[in-house]
Amino acid sequence: MQQKHTLTIVATSTVAILVSIFAVPLQIYPTVDAQIDEASTSDLTTIKVSGESSKRIEPDQVTIMMSVNTQPTDFDSVFEKHRATVDKIMDAVESAAGDGATIRLGQMSINPYYTGIPSTDSTTFTAYAPVPVTTDIDNFSNIASKVAQAGFRIESLSVTPVPSEPPNASEPETNNTVVIAKGSADATNPEFYVPNKLTVQTGSTVTWINQDEAGHTVTSGNPSDANAGTLFDSTKDPSDFLIKPLDRFEHAFTLAGVYPYFCQVHPWMTGAITVADEANNDERVADGSESKAESRQIKYQVNMNVVIDTQPDTLQNTIKKYQERFESLKQLLAEIGVPSENIQQSSVSFNQYYYGSGQISSYNAYSQIIVKTSRDNTDEIVKATLSEGANIDSMFFSISDSAIENARKDLTQLAIETAKNRALEIAEPMGMEIKGMKRIEVNSNPMASPYGGVFTYKGVGIIPYYDPSVQAGGEIFVSVSVEFEIGK
Repeated sequence: MQQKHTLTIVATSTVAILVSIFAVPLQIYPTVDAQIDEASTSDLTTIKVSGESSKRIEPDQVTIMMSVNTQPTDFDSVFEKHRATVDKIMDAVESAAGDGATIRLGQMSINPYYTGIPSTDSTTFTAYAPVPVTTDIDNFSNIASKVAQAGFRIESLSVTPVPSEPPNASEPETNNTVVIAKGSADATNPEFYVPNKLTVQTGSTVTWINQDEAGHTVTSGNPSDANAGTLFDSTKDPSDFLIKPLDRFEHAFTLAGVYPYFCQVHPWMTGAITVADEANNDERVADGSESKAESRQIKYQVNMNVVIDTQPDTLQNTIKKYQERFESLKQLLAEIGVPSENIQQSSVSFNQYYYGSGQISSYNAYSQIIVKTSRDNTDEIVKATLSEGANIDSMFFSISDSAIENARKDLTQLAIETAKNRALEIAEPMGMEIKGMKRIEVNSNPMASPYGGVFTYKGVGIIPYYDPSVQAGGEIFVSVSVEFEIGK
């Protein structure tokens, strides 16, 4: 039987073209790795040869980052004046760059202009104080509107669910919510599950809301029960073992009876749910006390900071003005129905004021213009930019797509020719010649870089340089893997 042999050869060839006298040429050392597989029915042998070619290309394009700033003016006209200036500069740059350049407008910002001139000859101050105010969610909208109309502002607010006072025992219960009180993780806390005992009707769903900063569980039974958690258990929730702060757990009770429960993490936390049949609303818990009267409803408390601030003035006048505004705020809130105990006077900051009242009466504008063009146009573009009053922020050079495409064609042919020559070096000593090519793979074997990583772009491998002395150049390469058939 005739045999077909497969021989794998790795061959490397490098061509280096220096971009400048500072560029360090890349050195690639050729390697050969051969393997023969015997497996077929002809007298041809397949060899797989890898060849690589590379060269350094001089950057042929430049990207110029320039900035445009306009003189301070009033807010109504700053944008119009700035845009006219930007258009004039872009026209000048486009004329200097010629065909083939790309020019685009980057980010734009409008900023208040600070003169740095003190407002008066004497030192001035401003006052600032956040005043904590507490109310309920039903009154918040009206309070916020009145406060804004009076010239105050709300800086921050938070909403917290809180249990209300127990309802009258003669009133039917409608709220089936239990709050895990803040501080329940401490055994000395005055309350844990609120209400501790709750009576509901059959078919009701009870919701536990965790208002503590620690995680807890709601587990049926008592801490000493071996079968605790068989009726209901929040730890069976697949999302988490614990009820996290502000999270909740729900369970529907379908059968009448008394259901004690506890927290597995903090066993001193216990409670009970009494489920009464609709025909019997007089169900009592084990200790004989009625749970209906102990049930509490959940309301939402709003905590907000109303800011008091003043205009620049002498320190004595600033203190006086702050006190006047604080008393005005208290009177306003009292008229709305907020009791004085829900208004707290916090610390006041008096800050020295350095700028005059006209600090925000004028604005300046800033824009960024990005130009990409041939490096041959750099001098003309810089002259045009500076002559129109713009600034050059930065410039960096790179290789254009057209230069990469031209190099790719040359490098691919050179890499294939290198692979062919290597194949002949193997075949001729054995009295064989190349009969044909079966397969070509491009960039299948990237070249190692002594300066860092390698990335592929437009069919070539590119080796970036991180050494400051070679930033102007870039090594690009093409790697091919060719399968040749050789025979007598």
